[in-house]
Amino acid sequence: MFGILRALADVIVVGASTVRNEGYGPPRPNREHAAAREAAGQRPVPVIAVVSRSLAVDFTSPLFTEAIVPTIVITCEQARPEGLEAAAKYGDVILAGRDRVDFALALDALAERGLTRQLTEGGPHVLAQIAASGRLDELCLTIGPLLTAGPADRILAGPTLTPPQPMHPISLLEEDGSLFARYVRPERDRTTQSTT
Repeated sequence: MFGILRALADVIVVGASTVRNEGYGPPRPNREHAAAREAAGQRPVPVIAVVSRSLAVDFTSPLFTEAIVPTIVITCEQARPEGLEAAAKYGDVILAGRDRVDFALALDALAERGLTRQLTEGGPHVLAQIAASGRLDELCLTIGPLLTAGPADRILAGPTLTPPQPMHPISLLEEDGSLFARYVRPERDRTTQSTT
């Protein structure tokens, strides 16, 4: 399921903390999806767009140095100058907002680059900010067959959404005990191309 979502995406938006914690590397071409991406006019792999206000990112990691398509860094105007210099050396930089990243501006800037199929892989702070900007139009949620305990974040970590944003279920798949649910905002056309 995750491979299909990535295969459909022009860009994968992910927070710097998730990049660090999960050891993100650059996407690699997938033979299974190559023809479909080419027919859709897409690059061989989706672009990764890393969101970071502080620019505390390892720009010498494979995500930047071995990417088939240049990695994008989304930050704000108040980012550290030395961080901006490093980001510009290894990737394409989008300045979206003055003191913090403005996600509406950031997603618009990606769309202006032709990256309209936008997939967000996290983390919870990035997802919350995209939802707060009114741009979360689709949610793909995986529920695994594991019972655990302990402190846990919600899928959105940020200010309360007021009012809460209703989502409409449009599909539910099961594989090996895991459930894959797909929700869209009720006003959305079900044939939309973006996935978050």
